[in-house]
Amino acid sequence: MNWWNDLWLNEGLASYFEYLGATFVEPKLSLDKIFYAHVVQPVLREDSEIARSLSESEEKVKGSFSLMSLFDNITYSKGASITWMLSGFLTEKLFIRALTSYLKEFSFSNANQDDLWTHIQMVLILCL
Repeated sequence: MNWWNDLWLNEGLASYFEYLGATFVEPKLSLDKIFYAHVVQPVLREDSEIARSLSESEEKVKGSFSLMSLFDNITYSKGASITWMLSGFLTEKLFIRALTSYLKEFSFSNANQDDLWTHIQMVLILCL
């Protein structure tokens, strides 16, 4: 994460993998049903009632108050929901391949959302 405006990327991925990990431990669980009911639906409702984007511009994230306001349900649940939707859109296999590539490249450095999109694009190009 280069700056706090990409907090959703870190926390959204972590929140998504909480649910994905649970389905590996207990395969009878349906990730889609549980995730949609517990994460996607509530955050869609909340998101419709407030006016805050998922990723604030760097200029807006100044000082501890604006920083602390980023640690909210929108960051965690909306970030996880976008991750879940990407996994469904790309297929889990391609999504994991893109994430693996992304994590290998940035395992010891900072990254931002554009870096993730670049790795998703690379995987899609390789598969065509």
